[in-house]
Amino acid sequence: MIQEKRPELDLKDHKVIRDMLKLKEKVCRVRKRRDGAEDDSNVNKKFLLPDGSLLNLDSKMIYDPMEMLFVDSDDVSSLPTESGNSKSLKKMIYETIEKCDTDIMKTLKDNIVVGGGNSMPEGFRDRIKGEISDCVLEFDPYRNFSSWVGGSMLASTSVFCDKACLKKDAENSKD
Repeated sequence: MIQEKRPELDLKDHKVIRDMLKLKEKVCRVRKRRDGAEDDSNVNKKFLLPDGSLLNLDSKMIYDPMEMLFVDSDDVSSLPTESGNSKSLKKMIYETIEKCDTDIMKTLKDNIVVGGGNSMPEGFRDRIKGEISDCVLEFDPYRNFSSWVGGSMLASTSVFCDKACLKKDAENSKD
């Protein structure tokens, strides 16, 4: 990202991680189509970090981070990947369904629930629905909190309480 002032980022600091997530969810967008023909290629945005640093983001910086979710490793000519074996969401969804019994494949295709913060940026819903048109996708408006809600539901069950490791137990085991 192009920066007016380059702040020192300590990724162990939870505030930095939270700010980066906020940046992703508020600024990043998903292209309507892979080729980006319908997108505004001249879009520029500014994002103010809590320390006063100003990030100037061009269209490549706004669209490319989310594009990684839609590109397979065998088709990454324009996008950098850390590993050579990444899969697109579309490929992962279809491969997962194909691994199940044929009796339940139709039911799975008709009941896909999309969750997580990566599904929040503008354009995600339309793009994934366009790429997976033969499936029924559900989008909860609070999907960025779905893992926390699920975790709290699990933690409130009596089964979990019996299996949980309390802080005092963990501290005693260090001795």
